[in-house]
Amino acid sequence: MLVYVKNSFKHKKKKTKEALEYEMWLSKHKSDFVIKRKEYVPPKSTARSTGVFPSVDSGVGNATKPVEGKRYTGDKMIGIATMHKSNAVPVFQAEDCKAVSAMRR
Repeated sequence: MLVYVKNSFKHKKKKTKEALEYEMWLSKHKSDFVIKRKEYVPPKSTARSTGVFPSVDSGVGNATKPVEGKRYTGDKMIGIATMHKSNAVPVFQAEDCKAVSAMRR
């Protein structure tokens, strides 16, 4: 039959002469000074609340002119050709069409 025993006995260490002298010195020079620790309190918020001020509606409408797309309104341009990749080139004469087609890669 096996019996397991926990050996928890520890020998007490004997204090050295220096340790005893140090304890005596501490007991003589001990002060009553105790550090008091305060609990942390976060500072109060300094933000102020602002009221809601709606803008004035004069009923006139927008102050700026609406942006419209740019358009060619003349009658000299006959079309738009693509020279290289997506490079759009205006064409004013039939000769320009032939020149652009010759420049293609």
